[in-house]
Amino acid sequence: METIKGIAVSPGVAIGPAYVTGRQQYVIPEESVGAGDVEREVRRVSQAIGAASQDILNLKNRLSGTPVDKYSAILDAHLAILNDERLFDAISRRIREHGFSAEHAVSKVLSEYAQTLESVDDVYLSQRATDIYDIQDRLLTAFMGKPDRGVTHFARPVVIVAHDLTPSETLALDREKVLGFATDAGGSTSHTAIVAKALSIPAVAGLGRASVAVAGGDTVIVDGDKGLLIVNPDPGVLERYHASQVEHAATGTGLGILKEVAADTTDGRHISLLGNIELPAEIGAALDHGAEGIGLFRTEFLFMQAGHEPSEEEQYAAYCNAARALGPRPLVIRTFDLGGEKLAGGLRHHQERNPSLGCRSIRFSFENPAIFRTQLRAILRCGIHGDVRLLLPMIASVEEVRRAKAYIAEVKDELKSEGIPYVDNMPVGIMVEVPSVAIAPDAFAKEVDFFSIGTNDLIQYTVAVERVNEHVAWLFTPAHPAILRLIKNVVTAAEAAKIPVSLCGEMGSDPVFTVYLVGVGIQELSVAPPALPRIKRLIRLLSYQDARRIADKALALSSAREITEFLIKSLPETDRPLSD
Repeated sequence: METIKGIAVSPGVAIGPAYVTGRQQYVIPEESVGAGDVEREVRRVSQAIGAASQDILNLKNRLSGTPVDKYSAILDAHLAILNDERLFDAISRRIREHGFSAEHAVSKVLSEYAQTLESVDDVYLSQRATDIYDIQDRLLTAFMGKPDRGVTHFARPVVIVAHDLTPSETLALDREKVLGFATDAGGSTSHTAIVAKALSIPAVAGLGRASVAVAGGDTVIVDGDKGLLIVNPDPGVLERYHASQVEHAATGTGLGILKEVAADTTDGRHISLLGNIELPAEIGAALDHGAEGIGLFRTEFLFMQAGHEPSEEEQYAAYCNAARALGPRPLVIRTFDLGGEKLAGGLRHHQERNPSLGCRSIRFSFENPAIFRTQLRAILRCGIHGDVRLLLPMIASVEEVRRAKAYIAEVKDELKSEGIPYVDNMPVGIMVEVPSVAIAPDAFAKEVDFFSIGTNDLIQYTVAVERVNEHVAWLFTPAHPAILRLIKNVVTAAEAAKIPVSLCGEMGSDPVFTVYLVGVGIQELSVAPPALPRIKRLIRLLSYQDARRIADKALALSSAREITEFLIKSLPETDRPLSD
């Protein structure tokens, strides 16, 4: 038996024979063409774009009416990039200026785009590189005249073990035959991960060497809750995981009941459970899992979907679609959380020595006021269609809050003078993800309408650990005593100022920390939609008074290990994670 640790991507347990596949690698010779053949190669690029676009449209038609039809927005984003004239111009220039063959020019341009994205110190944006590779593979396949790519047809149920799966490959998977998948690459916020969650396919990514450590036909277990791939499990481990499958099935069976009941503790304290989403299409899944609204709508997808800096009308349409889908439920829209690198006219890469501490998020917005104003206009206009709230990312100082509010006031004046309807009293909140805010939250509470604690970055900046760096990832834990105390600090300040405080990081999706978060005073959790039923079930088993006592004891402990062990023991036995 071998256990390989990766990244939990989609919850659940899959057990079955492995189907091992590597990402198709195209060997593109660096050949040049003669001057007389240059225009022929340019035409071949145009033809390949047309063929690849038709391939995507065919896939969209096949998906129509299926459970993943709503995620065709991902394919629309691929179409937008493929048919962006700037991409064609960039490839054509390589052919005309350097004499590249069509294949070499496509491979060169798109590989550079993908590598630039991969180097971005922003998890959500860096994982869009898979989409670029997907588009590259489509074009190279079109040059070869091959139909349908990917692993879609199987004679029996299997667990796919691959180097990576592209978003379109994942969309095309047969849910009846694919029990789960495990990949060497990828992460929890890629489009592949989003589709896996939508299909309820247990999945683990970031395993590093799974595709070479597993042989076809090996019995494997995918633990999508803990991010584990277990190869040729011992009989005892296999038995425990079969029991876990039964538990997951029971949870799923009770999903409809849980969807209709409130997340109230046994002594009557209500906890609002909201969903984190990246695409408007995810709203349906969030509501199906029992979300009371959307607590974090990431807007960075618009750069990928549009293939350029999204216009005010493009943004307005996307935000309105989300607001209308939610009806009276809340929609919290976060302004662009981008780095100094951005998608626009292909990729423009602004090099920084330490991008995570550089010109990103709200700093990026201040450096690009035209982009910021455009987004603010779209959000304020959208507010007339629902309960829309505006969230500012990576705030580190009160001055930044005031500067952002000044922009908002100016944009309101513009809209008013133009006679364009907008919401004048839209709530404005800030992400609490920088220690300077969590240490002195009372100063910020006077300036905003609500707090949203982003634990992913708060942990990263507090314990000085890059969470996607496998060499130090073990140090990245929500159980660090400093993190528990900072959360308590923020809640205390919010209560004193009488403003709401929510928590929207991955910590909120982990049942191990639910009791602490409820006990410390958090009354709103925004989590990944698939985690909602389990979190709700756990809350309904809790007494708030007991949770307070547990939180107080956890705050008195001095190490992450002690805290984790204590919190696990505080869970009902049915909610305790399987031991490694």
